[in-house]
Amino acid sequence: MTINHVDHFRARIASGQPCIGTGITFSDPAISELVGDAGYDFTWIDMEHCPIDVPIALGHVMAVRGTGCAPLIRVPSGDPDTIKPILELHPAGIVVPQIRTADEVKQIVAHVEEFDSIEDVKEDGDTRRSGLKPEHLDVFDCAFKPYRGERSIHYM
Repeated sequence: MTINHVDHFRARIASGQPCIGTGITFSDPAISELVGDAGYDFTWIDMEHCPIDVPIALGHVMAVRGTGCAPLIRVPSGDPDTIKPILELHPAGIVVPQIRTADEVKQIVAHVEEFDSIEDVKEDGDTRRSGLKPEHLDVFDCAFKPYRGERSIHYM
């Protein structure tokens, strides 16, 4: 069991069971604690549309640690300087807004599944592109490992 309950959350998804959660838009972490104690599977801590900053988000993440609830955080943007401090909170997941197309996501996921890396991969003189922009690699540096491993990271 992980402190952010991601294992429980993944197991429910894998089993085909519905995952029940709610959005967190208030600053008081007691709301997240109540949601976790009520048996919800996840919270969606919304930093994009609500006045929630990093210290408040930390309070929400910590509030569900004693429950079985997985805290997900929607960050305000895909900017690496915005996402890095959120990764340090160790939520169960991060939701990045403004994803443009499903094809972009599919390409990135397929690349990660094939190479176990978010980075571009050079193989037999050819470069296989992940679809992720180079300026975004720093964001994923603490969440993924490169092909043939120089870092030790994994994806959800």
